[in-house]
Amino acid sequence: PIWNLTTVEEGYTFVAYEGAAKLPRLSSTRPNLLDSHMALMLLTLIDAGFIEAISELASNDNSILSIRATLLLANFIWLVCYTKHYSGSRSFLEVKKFIN
Repeated sequence: PIWNLTTVEEGYTFVAYEGAAKLPRLSSTRPNLLDSHMALMLLTLIDAGFIEAISELASNDNSILSIRATLLLANFIWLVCYTKHYSGSRSFLEVKKFIN
């Protein structure tokens, strides 16, 4: 029957593509909650003094501990720089400037 759109032969693919073309994507109309949560967690760690504590560990005499602390700090800085604000136009560090 014509109303059964469960197979490709009966037009399901066409209907799905047509609907996707006409309806706006949800990600473009509302903020991504995962990005907002990541930004909040990064801000909390920065305000708690995470960067200072890891920097102090990185300058420690213990070579294994300092290497691991340096890698953790590098990964954290990468997360901070590449986590975008929900508008998508500013990095997390630029948004933090406006908060302080």
